[in-house]
Amino acid sequence: MDRITYNNEITKHGDKAIDEMVLSNASVHLEQLDDTCFMLIAENGEHHWHLKIYARSGRAKVEAYLYEEE
Repeated sequence: MDRITYNNEITKHGDKAIDEMVLSNASVHLEQLDDTCFMLIAENGEHHWHLKIYARSGRAKVEAYLYEEE
């Protein structure tokens, strides 16, 4: 089952922090944006997810930008 689950933390931009992402039969693209941030793009026929992964404070945080395709 495709899903994103969140933990109880809030990112510095006010979004809920991600605990886990599961996406089946997906294409995945991981790109380093700078020395502290990556962009993970995962998509299948139903979902198109953009996730930014930061490690700026010595602890990784994930911010999700969820785009649902019709």
